[in-house]
Amino acid sequence: MTDEELKQEQKRIAAALKQSHEEWETLSADEKKRLQAEADNTRLWEDLTDEDFTPQSDEKPSAR
Repeated sequence: MTDEELKQEQKRIAAALKQSHEEWETLSADEKKRLQAEADNTRLWEDLTDEDFTPQSDEKPSAR
């Protein structure tokens, strides 16, 4: 990327961040709480690994 392309990309990102912040500021407290809870839940799922779904040797898989 050239210096000019980098500058343009920085401007684009700065404008998107400003717009996102402005949109966030217009949300109600309940909407903000819901979005924060959704983001927290997403992070929890992303942090899981295959080991979290693999029964340990002393555990029996549950019959459903």
